Amino acid sequence: RGGITIKKVILLNMEGSAWTKKPVAAKRADVLNPIRATIEKEFKVPEDPPVPLINLTLGEPTKANGYPLPEVTKEAIIEAVESEKFNGYTHSSGCLPARQAIVEKYSTEDAPFTANDVLLTFG
Repeated sequence: RGGITIKKVILLNMEGSAWTKKPVAAKRADVLNPIRATIEKEFKVPEDPPVPLINLTLGEPTKANGYPLPEVTKEAIIEAVESEKFNGYTHSSGCLPARQAIVEKYSTEDAPFTANDVLLTFG
């Protein structure tokens, strides 16, 4: 569509002072995603943007696309399922222990924030 090609990338965790970039996988033909269809229809890229744009609208973080699930994550998922404590809807802003973990990892003296400042949402 049109004459503009956009290189899509996902920004991952910041290590030191540089961001690691990985290319986003090509759109899967076997999956209908109404959100992606809307974004692709509505997202208009300026012909000559003042800075390079990075499309963060949608990604597919699967093992096949270079994002293997860490073993500790697999274990945590299994533990959560087996505990039967997380088999319903969470609070609309995300579960408190997860929000607190984000604060512990990323809040600093120069940029402090609390769990009440963190939103973990679906989609």
